[in-house]
Amino acid sequence: MALVAIVIGALMSYEFGGSEKIAIASGLAFLFSESADALVYEPLRRRWWLAVTASNAVGMVVDSMLFLWLAFGSIQFWEGQVFYKAVMTLLAIVAIGGFRVVSQRGHHSYA
Repeated sequence: MALVAIVIGALMSYEFGGSEKIAIASGLAFLFSESADALVYEPLRRRWWLAVTASNAVGMVVDSMLFLWLAFGSIQFWEGQVFYKAVMTLLAIVAIGGFRVVSQRGHHSYA
C-alpha cells in the first residue's frame, strides 16, 4: 500500500506541480527514505520512542539528500531540510507520546 501511495503522490506532484524532474525526485526520495525508515524502525519497535526517533532520523536524512541531489543536482541546503524535519518529528513524537499516555490511563480500572 505504501508503494501505491508513493506512486500516486508522485503522479499528483507532477500533475499539479508540472515538473517531471521534481515529481520523480520526490517519489524516489520518498520511496528510499520510507524503506530506510522501515528497516530501522522494525527491529526497535518494542521501544516505541527509540524506534520512531531513530527511523525518522535516518529517513529524513535519506529523503533530504536524495531529493536535493535528484531534483537540483546539489545537496547544498540539506542542513535546513533536515533541521525543520527534525523539529516536526520532535513535535509529532511529543504529541503522539502524550496521546499514548492519556489513552493508556483511560484503560485502567479504579474500582
